Amino acid sequence: MYTEKRYRSFRILFILAGNPLMGDGQSVAYRMYSIAIATIYYVCWVGEVIETFMHLDNPEEMLESARIAIPISACIWIDAFTRFRKHSIDNLIRLTESFVFEDCPERDASTGRLTTAGMIPWIQKLTILGTCLVLGPHSIYMFVRSIGTEKLGLRMWTPYDARPSPVHEITVIIQVLSTLVDVTIFTGFVGLYATLVAIACTQLEKLQEGLKNFRNEKELKPNTEQEKLKEHIRFHQSILSFMGALEDTLNILVLGHFLVIVGALCFGVISAVAIWGNAGDLLQIILVMCSITAQLGMYCWFGERLTNQAEGVKQAVWESEWVGAPLQQQRDLAFVMAEANKQFVLTAGGFTSLSHHTLIMVANQVMSYTMFLVNVRDENDRA
Repeated sequence: MYTEKRYRSFRILFILAGNPLMGDGQSVAYRMYSIAIATIYYVCWVGEVIETFMHLDNPEEMLESARIAIPISACIWIDAFTRFRKHSIDNLIRLTESFVFEDCPERDASTGRLTTAGMIPWIQKLTILGTCLVLGPHSIYMFVRSIGTEKLGLRMWTPYDARPSPVHEITVIIQVLSTLVDVTIFTGFVGLYATLVAIACTQLEKLQEGLKNFRNEKELKPNTEQEKLKEHIRFHQSILSFMGALEDTLNILVLGHFLVIVGALCFGVISAVAIWGNAGDLLQIILVMCSITAQLGMYCWFGERLTNQAEGVKQAVWESEWVGAPLQQQRDLAFVMAEANKQFVLTAGGFTSLSHHTLIMVANQVMSYTMFLVNVRDENDRA
């Protein structure tokens, strides 16, 4: 029950998306809703992809259609994977039941900055806020775009004539429902992933603090001191087990999302160069690319933070006043040090690490690609 309350915001988002976690959505009525919303969602995605391929002879319309189909493809991948690996994801969440971060300070005593434990409540708040900020204006835009015209809320191929009323209005409502799934499944997963990584970071921080200070507790007797160290070792092993499960469970999902992000960035560059001079569309593309880059930045920032915290255990052992400790304690600390020496990194399917280096590398490649296309365009204009 405690774990279910801890992830309440993400559970609500996944329930709205028709893809519940942690045993939610067992009623017959909800299962019917889940089937209906999933059917709407996947059918709309197929229509958007077909619309893109139908305009291959018209680059401008093709690019406009693809700007919808590509981001939705990322949401489709997340939804399909979480449905397929639901049991594994539920088990991963359950592994955090033994981890307590609510007792950790939310602000660093020396710098006043927000700690990782302090970030966790904000992740949930920002996830809900981001969902509302995206879903609300986007739904309004879809209705405004379709009112009084034959246009749909989004460019989408349909196997029927969607122009007559009330077919037109019903189709727009279906698109809005599809957008609901897009946004909730995306923000729900990204927020959940950030929270799981942040929880692992808080536990590593607690372990480091415990290792540094376990011999400073003067009231402890030698045998009690040894038991305290053994508790830290078991705690370290449980954190490593969770980190390994996090990587094994979600690395393929992150790989799919990572490839879509990189592909979307490259496609965004092509679109921006192709419509250079059209301020409205160019601004839209820039905003979309900033959003996509922020997604990659989230993965890489949290991945880098977890790697640094895992490596910080070595420094904590070194600062634990091991000199002069009983031989058994020194052996136990050497074991912890050996485990901490095995570098841990979160990856995108083992293809690349989620780190600052990866973020910088992608940014450099996108900039190089942009400059190449701009030079090609300038040469064609001069010719």
